[in-house]
Order: sequence, then structure tokens, then C-alpha cells
Amino acid sequence: MKVKLLYSSAILGFGLMALASFSGGATSGAGDRTGSPLSSGTCEGCHSSPGSFSPNIVVGITDASNVPVTNNTYTPGATYTIRMSVSALPVASIPPLVAQYGAQLTALDGSNAMAGSFTNPSTGATGAGFGSKISILNGVTYLEHSQRSTDGIFNVTWTAPASGTGDVTIYAAGLAINNNSSTSGDNYVNTTVTLSESTSTSVEKVAHPVLDYSIYPNPVQDNRFFIDGINGDANIAIRDITGRVVYQVNTNIQQAQAVDLPQLPKGVYTVSIFQDNKLGSQKMILQ
Repeated sequence: MKVKLLYSSAILGFGLMALASFSGGATSGAGDRTGSPLSSGTCEGCHSSPGSFSPNIVVGITDASNVPVTNNTYTPGATYTIRMSVSALPVASIPPLVAQYGAQLTALDGSNAMAGSFTNPSTGATGAGFGSKISILNGVTYLEHSQRSTDGIFNVTWTAPASGTGDVTIYAAGLAINNNSSTSGDNYVNTTVTLSESTSTSVEKVAHPVLDYSIYPNPVQDNRFFIDGINGDANIAIRDITGRVVYQVNTNIQQAQAVDLPQLPKGVYTVSIFQDNKLGSQKMILQ
């Protein structure tokens, strides 16, 4: 009985140690793992691979009006939201093997110094989740996980650097783990996004052409509605009456596209869709 108890305690202790190591974030002893010129290695230095997953990583940027940045430029001093999404398909098994996620992201100028500043770390599609943090290592700021994520979405507010900084490169690393209480059999993925400094001196808000579409049924029931009149890639944002984004997704819209919402309180919302530099907004009632 004592032998079994000691063995069980050892297994539990190892699992908790692995979890604590993962939750600590990459700069907690591991250094930069984003793939930037400052990197001390990749996530594979702590998480052995190949693993079971083939993860994807997408970095999206929206401006203060929640309009996606599609021209890969930034306005000095402006505020943006950077969203990093890591995803991996479940592996067929009984039961299916489902990934959990970690992340690290930074923004560097041409001299490999921190470009701008990070605030308001969050997780989830609505930006209301916990489980991410901001860390500083050798004067460079990082967004990274503070606990495992189940949806792989990490957000941070980025204030762009001052005029004259030039190009800024965002370096991001995502991790898909198999939740086996160790660091074996996991997979990582890296990406970069380079933004050029805008040379425009105008501070006026850009007026986008109107995007025409229809949503139905409206009022919406069962958290599902359809979009008609649009085809192709688009960004969909749902805002509550305060203007806060409660749901956002980049998707390829087909005719009579269904949109499944998360569980949201009943009330009045605004559906904004941005496509091909056109922006449309419509009121939606959720019952």
C-alpha cells in the first residue's frame, strides 16, 4: 500500500510540475521563443516533438474602430488590437486527442528593440478571458500564456511606436500540447507579420464604402443567424450596446452563410462586416 501511494504521489507531482512549468510562460527561464533575432531557441527546447498535432497560427490586427488592418501599415502612436490564434485539429483516437495551447508574441523594430508597447492582455474571441500576461525580458515586452488555453486565442492592445521607427515585425510562436502531464509529444509553430510605417499625415478617420448585406431571422433565436448578399473572405464583429466587441471571426462567407454565436445575453447588438475595404453595420436583436 505504501509503495502504491508513493508511486501515485510521484506521478501527481510530476504532472503538477509540468503544468506549473507550462503556466509560467516562456520568459520564465526559457527566454524568447518567438523565432525573432532575440530568440534563444524554439518551443521545442522544452517541448519535445514531433507530436500528434499539426498546428496553425494566425496573427490578425485591428484598429481602434475594430476594422482589420489589411494594408500591413501602422500609424505612429495609434492603438491596435493584436489577436494571435493557434489551432490544431483533434487527432482521431478513442477518445479523440484534443490540443490545448500556449503562446508568445512580441513586436520589434529594425534594431531588434521593442516597438511600441503592450497593455491589456486577454484571451478568447470576446477578449474577456484570462490566462495570458505581459512579461518583460531584457527591455523587450512579450504577450504570453499564464495558463493553458482551450481555444488558442490570445489578445493584446498594442500602441504603435513613434514616428520615424520604420518597419515593425511581429514575431509569434504557438504551442499545441497533448495534455499528457509532461512536455513530450507537443508541437509548435511560428509566424511573422511585418508592418510598414504609414507616411500619411492625415489623422482623419478613413471613410469606407458601404457594404450591403442582409441578416435573418431578425430577431435572432437559438444564437444563430444567416448572412445573405456577400461572398468571400470577411471579418464579422458583433458589438453590444456599449460598443464592446463580444464576438469576432474571420471567415469565408458563402451564400446564406450561417453564423453561430456564443451564449450571449438577450438584447440589441450591432453586426459589422468588413470586406474588400467596405464596411457595413446592421442592428440585430437577440432573443
